[in-house]
Amino acid sequence: MKKKSLLILAVVVLVVAAGVGFYFLRPGAGNQVSTGPKKVIEAMMTCPNDDLFTEDMVSVIGVGVTPDPEKLEEAMEDWDDAAEEWNEEVGKYFAQGCLDSFLNDSVATSYLVKGVPVRVEKMELLERQELESSGSEKVKVTVNVDGVQETVTLDFSLDGDGKITFVKLAA
Repeated sequence: MKKKSLLILAVVVLVVAAGVGFYFLRPGAGNQVSTGPKKVIEAMMTCPNDDLFTEDMVSVIGVGVTPDPEKLEEAMEDWDDAAEEWNEEVGKYFAQGCLDSFLNDSVATSYLVKGVPVRVEKMELLERQELESSGSEKVKVTVNVDGVQETVTLDFSLDGDGKITFVKLAA
C-alpha cells in the first residue's frame, strides 16, 4: 500500500513538473512586456488616479490670459506632489533624469487628463530589440476609456540596464 501511494505521488509530481516546464518553455513565454514599461503603462492609463494627476494641476496660460498668481502657485505645488508620487510608483524604472522628461511630455498624462474612467484591458509586446548599450520595446495597449475600447501603441527606449529613457506614442 505504501509503495502504491509513493508511486502515485511520484506520478503527480512528474505531471506537475512537466506542466510547469511546458508553461515556461512554451512559444511566446519570453514575449512579455518588461516590468518597467508595464508599470508605466498601468500608471499613465489607469484613472482616475488623484495621486498622479488632478484637475487642480492645470493652469491656463497664454496670450491674453492673466493667470492668478495664487492659483498658479497651487498648481505648481500640486505638480511637485504628483512628481513625487510618480517617482515612488515608477521612478525606479527610468534612467537618471528621464522621469522628469517623461512627466514634462504630454504622453505621461494624455489619458489622465481626460477626466473619465480609464483602465488597461490588455498589453501585447509587438517588438523588442536588445543591444549591448540600449534597447526598445513596442507595446500595443488596449484601454477602456469610459466604456469605449481604444488601441494605442507605445515605444519605449531603454538604456543598457533596461531602464526607460524615452516613451512616445507610435504613429
